[in-house]
Amino acid sequence: MRAYDRVLVDVDTQVDFLDPKGKLPVPNGPAIYPAMERLFDFARRSGTPVISSADEHSAHDPEFEQFGPHCEAGTAGQCKLSFTVLPRATTIHSGDALLSDVDAMLDEHQQLVFAKANLDVFANPWLGRLIDRLNVGEYIVFGVCTEYCVETAVDGLLARGAKVAVVTDAIRALDETEGARVLQRMADQGVRLIRTADVISGGDSQQK
Repeated sequence: MRAYDRVLVDVDTQVDFLDPKGKLPVPNGPAIYPAMERLFDFARRSGTPVISSADEHSAHDPEFEQFGPHCEAGTAGQCKLSFTVLPRATTIHSGDALLSDVDAMLDEHQQLVFAKANLDVFANPWLGRLIDRLNVGEYIVFGVCTEYCVETAVDGLLARGAKVAVVTDAIRALDETEGARVLQRMADQGVRLIRTADVISGGDSQQK
């Protein structure tokens, strides 16, 4: 199995969360568009693999009791922002089959989008199985929201022994105070807090 210096982890960069007209927008979501565009441009140029999460809810989903309807399957709000989708992307649902040859899968698809119906992307069992098969130096996490789905994605990676960095200028919180608290907890657990420029300055070749 090839080793990957790093893999980008793109959390819930969807219209309902990041467009001000979405159903559950974070405050000032467009402020992080430039950073995210730079990260995806970097991925395209360098061939860096991207793991994405995407909310995909059915009507009357239990989560709507807490947050209200959002990211319903088949709606415009459920779609990822256009610049967060690479040409060779594929979506993986919980009931799908995952190729046993991870390298072959990543040769065919640079971006793997894991659909989920709750806060934790690791509720899609295929993500944990993929992480267990990958040899990655560091996972670079960004997206929304800091104190919800970004936090659960980071916690899931740490629980599997991964090294993790969070791109602080490419995340947004629903509550800035809570978001800052979560970032401090991550740093205390050994997560690197970096910026987009730090990712891009790391070089262009990500596979060994």
